[in-house]
Amino acid sequence: MMNQNPVDLETTWKNVQPEFKRILADIESGLEKKIYMELYSNIFQYVSQTNALNDELYRRVIGLFSDRTKELVNAARNLPDETLLEFFMKKWIDWIQSCKVLDHMMAYLNRTWVKQQRSSTSDIYDIQLLSDIQWRDNLFKPLKDRLTNAMIKFIEAERNGEIINTQLLSESVQCYVRLGLNLESPKDTTLDVYKQYFENDFLHATETYYTIESTDFIHQNGVSQYMFRVSKRLEQEQDRVRRYLHPSTLEPLIQKLDLVLLTKHKDTLSAKFLDLLREEKNEELSVMYTLLSRIKDGLEPLKAQLEHFIKEIGLMEIEKEAAEAAEKPQVFVNILLRIHQKYSELIRTAFRTDSGFVASLDKAFREFVNNNAVTSGDKEGGAKAPHVLARYCDLVLKKGPSHITDESEMENTLNGVVSLFKYLPDKDVFMMVYHKLLSRRLISDLSGNEDAEASMIAKLKGAQGFEYCLKLQRMITDMSVSKDINTDFQNWLETRAVNLKYGFNIFVLATGSWPLQSPPSNFNVPQDMMVAIEQFKKYYETKFQGRKLTYLHHASRADVDFRDTKKKVFKLTVSVYQMGILLLFNQFPSLTLKDITEGTNLNEITLRPALLALIKTLVVVGPENPKEWTEATAFTTAPAMNPKKIKINCNIAVAPEHGPKAGVNTDVSKEEIEQDRQFKLKAAIVRIMKARKVLSHNELIAETTQQVSRWFTPKMSSLKRAIEHLIEQDYLKRVQDEKGDAGLIKKYEYVA
Repeated sequence: MMNQNPVDLETTWKNVQPEFKRILADIESGLEKKIYMELYSNIFQYVSQTNALNDELYRRVIGLFSDRTKELVNAARNLPDETLLEFFMKKWIDWIQSCKVLDHMMAYLNRTWVKQQRSSTSDIYDIQLLSDIQWRDNLFKPLKDRLTNAMIKFIEAERNGEIINTQLLSESVQCYVRLGLNLESPKDTTLDVYKQYFENDFLHATETYYTIESTDFIHQNGVSQYMFRVSKRLEQEQDRVRRYLHPSTLEPLIQKLDLVLLTKHKDTLSAKFLDLLREEKNEELSVMYTLLSRIKDGLEPLKAQLEHFIKEIGLMEIEKEAAEAAEKPQVFVNILLRIHQKYSELIRTAFRTDSGFVASLDKAFREFVNNNAVTSGDKEGGAKAPHVLARYCDLVLKKGPSHITDESEMENTLNGVVSLFKYLPDKDVFMMVYHKLLSRRLISDLSGNEDAEASMIAKLKGAQGFEYCLKLQRMITDMSVSKDINTDFQNWLETRAVNLKYGFNIFVLATGSWPLQSPPSNFNVPQDMMVAIEQFKKYYETKFQGRKLTYLHHASRADVDFRDTKKKVFKLTVSVYQMGILLLFNQFPSLTLKDITEGTNLNEITLRPALLALIKTLVVVGPENPKEWTEATAFTTAPAMNPKKIKINCNIAVAPEHGPKAGVNTDVSKEEIEQDRQFKLKAAIVRIMKARKVLSHNELIAETTQQVSRWFTPKMSSLKRAIEHLIEQDYLKRVQDEKGDAGLIKKYEYVA
């Protein structure tokens, strides 16, 4: 039972001091519960008295702490640094446990007197916090330099590959952190002690260590091995922080490592970049990217070198096959696709699709795709590359040896083409050529795959916008509608018991969507054909009101049976003009040029290439040199044909001087390009002026250029010509010039 009689300080201290000292000196021997309760009761009984000298009791506890810490300092003086650290941490752990027990014994003092004093006196603390202060001031500070030095030596030993006691280091760091006492808010700690007495020295030692190692290693082992070494070191240092350093050290440590290992050697690393590119050392390139991306502007030299390297490779590869590439679009484009795929994959895997490296690839391609051994000095208005790319698309999409049948390969190829497409400055030229080639594929039934055609249009739409592909989309729609019209027309004929003697298929194409214009011609349509034409006219007029049909005979073709004198049947693919010529021979075995001209009513420019193609394919017999033809020149059909060749395509190209080939003209001249651009410029100017009403000359030029830049980059002369034409047509008018800082400002006003 607790003694209720008053007790004085001396008696109380006499009862508790010996055990308190023993607890501080030998906590490992333990403490019996009975003794613990007696000590607790003695403190409680004394502190609970109204006349207790609690401040004196508090000072005696401070003295107890001070004496014990001084004993430990004396015991540690002659210990080597490494042994000192082990000694210090062993005593620190004991100290924490000892003081925790004392804090519990004096809990009543903490809750009453200490709490009361804290409200008015700042240097009174709970016993636990007081013990930490005493340890810090009396033991840690006198030994801090040696302790930190010992910790750094241990870390250096681990960096050199030795096995160390990481638990000791972890506990030491925890001690440093705990001693960063927050006296204003005792429940919290600061990192002041850790930062000031350990981290600063640790970072300095790290800089020294790696400065020496990096310089020696890179000279002895080269850049490639050095990069792998640095990557490993960075991983080790991050792991070191995770295992036994405070997490806050990671950021300054990484900054120090980046400075020493990378920034100081970045020029040496960058100088190796081109060698790695040439040797295709993708793993090393990936490591270099990862390392140099850590430092400011570390990647900039690499981006510039990559751009220059890809440009050189592109020009060199094209130069190797320049002669063949100039003749064959597939050779030229396949070179571009191969290079683009190779370095796109490199950027994806080694450079993590970094936007800066993607931009370097784009800049390089934009330069050499349009200026190389194939495209330089072309006569197509600086637009050779768009022509070639569009014709390559035609090769892979149409039926023939170059057509790609595998869907996956086709998809990859089209994706590659669209990737190259974005490098073309003259996207309008590409579209003009592609437009004509698609028209030919659709009309001549040369398209190898409808899905591939639709996919290509969708990809172009995604790259350039809906308006860019509007005509292409309408062409596909027209072909689909034409299928339905032909089916419905056949049903219409059946309901009227009309039986045509031949197959008849027609494409109904919307004016404006197709690059087709009917040349001046009064072609006498053969009477056999007129039956189908008249029937279709009747059908169409019953289905659609107010629409006018214009037949494009020059773009039409026919399959006819031809019997030679041996009665052997050959299948001829001919233009409609050629069909008209051949049908005349059903009436007369021999015809003069005058007879054929009058029978077909074709002019000389149209007739000559059609007839010459029949002669060259050995279907018609006559002089092969049109210059020898006169009105009286006679022509006959071939008496006998090559029996090994049953199917013959007569609709072939002939020399340009003999006139155009029948069918869709797929050539795009410089004049056509300029005419189309003038139209786009005028349309853009009108749209801008209609919205803005009044604009200065420079503002109009800038806004117009911006609007049409997605199609082409206009020349200043073209812009001025478009403006002058619109002024002549009363769309614009000049207004009085205004004075500005740079002189007179020319202005235009929209005329409503």
